Amino acid sequence: LAHGGFSVKGFTISGRPPLPTLTNDGTSINVAGIKWYPEDDRLKLALGPLNFAKKVRGKKTVNENSAEVPEKLSKRICAGKSAEIFYFSGIILLIMSGFRIDLHELHRLSFSWDVEISGTEKEKWLSKFELMKTLGNLSWSRAVVPVDAESLDMELIGAGDASPKIACSACYVSFRRRSGELSCQLLSAQPKIVAASTSLPRAELLAATANTHATEI
Repeated sequence: LAHGGFSVKGFTISGRPPLPTLTNDGTSINVAGIKWYPEDDRLKLALGPLNFAKKVRGKKTVNENSAEVPEKLSKRICAGKSAEIFYFSGIILLIMSGFRIDLHELHRLSFSWDVEISGTEKEKWLSKFELMKTLGNLSWSRAVVPVDAESLDMELIGAGDASPKIACSACYVSFRRRSGELSCQLLSAQPKIVAASTSLPRAELLAATANTHATEI
């Protein structure tokens, strides 16, 4: 690491609390844009409060009005807020698929970037912003192998389905526990917007093809 110009601040190990020099709250550390709670080995999105203020010198100001949705809500604002939530986990991708569908709908309705959104479309995005406020409470296990797994033998379960608007594929991994019960956890997922001209059978075929590639990996 030193040869590459990197310095190590410290090491964090699953099942133990983080070093005081690596944490701001005593329980979590920031890794790749998410929060990791090593003692419980769980992950959370590193999301702060909603802030619609414009950046000044690369930073957003925080005041009593910064969390208020602008009266003139535009596609640019909606796309910018959606882009703030990113993580490669299937859990988040599946949640964000709804955001993709609604952004695609704004594009289909020919809303330009800075034209005010009104009516039903505005109501959709106000609901999306309320959802964003709760995403910071979502947590999930980092490891897909349970601590009481009978062995490392696993079963991979693939699923693919589609609607007229989106095709999704998802892979789950299952382990048998020592108690005889099964542990099943989402491993990866991939949603994909389908073109308006695509028939439902073709969209389902697209989901099945994506699921085949995912399970091969």
